[in-house]
Amino acid sequence: MPKNLIIVDSRRDWQDDDSDIPITTAIDYLRRKHHSEDRRTRVINLCRNLEYGGVGYYCSLLGEARSHHVLPDVRTLLEVRRQSLYRPGLADLQPLLEKATEHLQKGAGATYRLRIFFGWTTEEPMRELARELFERLPMPALEVQLRANGVWRIQRVCALPIGDLDAVEKTNFHAAIQHYLARRRRKSKPSERPRYDLAILHDPLEALPPSSSRTLKHFVHIGKRLGIHVELIQRRDYGRLAEFDALFIRETTRIDHHTYEFARKAEQEGLVVIDDPDSILRCTNTRVRQLISQLLDIENSDFKMLHYNSVNC
Repeated sequence: MPKNLIIVDSRRDWQDDDSDIPITTAIDYLRRKHHSEDRRTRVINLCRNLEYGGVGYYCSLLGEARSHHVLPDVRTLLEVRRQSLYRPGLADLQPLLEKATEHLQKGAGATYRLRIFFGWTTEEPMRELARELFERLPMPALEVQLRANGVWRIQRVCALPIGDLDAVEKTNFHAAIQHYLARRRRKSKPSERPRYDLAILHDPLEALPPSSSRTLKHFVHIGKRLGIHVELIQRRDYGRLAEFDALFIRETTRIDHHTYEFARKAEQEGLVVIDDPDSILRCTNTRVRQLISQLLDIENSDFKMLHYNSVNC
């Protein structure tokens, strides 16, 4: 079994005489003609139908079951179909997007289409943005639709079938896949599987975070000693919550804030959550009562109030 493998619907879909990458059809892959226990195998799924329940979806699903490194994986296939899942993870890319689109006109209603192959694009000003988008939605080919209304924003991201590429784009795509597969995967040391996976939500740019970076590193170290895999996540990782067993929020929480959305989503996914949504609500309501108490105290010196600084939420 080769260490690299490309899956297509038909061999006619991949016409690159210079490529030495083994090709198989989706039907052959599903029939286990390329089954292997080699976990180093990297599988690139280029099937046209990647919808849930489609042939391409099952190729990725079985690839993961066979311990192959599949691109795209099932989680990405599910996320890229729903804006509600992938959009929260793209929110922090706005500054990078504005920098990448400085050369474009920002007239109301203006649109722009960006095509990305394995995190690379022919448009040099947008290459950093392309890499970041690929990190969040690792797909062989992505089409990103931008719209301007004073400022450029990402309107939609979708999978791009290779059958929709023109001749020049196919040449660029073939070059990108060769470059991607030429990269050496990082080797991980053999270790026992952790008992639990804990996500710690933090914001490295927060001025006064609940936990310092040193404390967060200590959490990771202690977790390793206890057999718990601890991963520091950020706002962009919203779509990955289902991968974990528990969520520990170490950002300052608010109701009208992504921290509350994280807590709600984690609770819905059945994770252990600290702070849970009810605690965030109660803590916020306590602060409101404290503010009212202080305002009333201005009018009534006899009003007994609880000082804000005496309460830890």
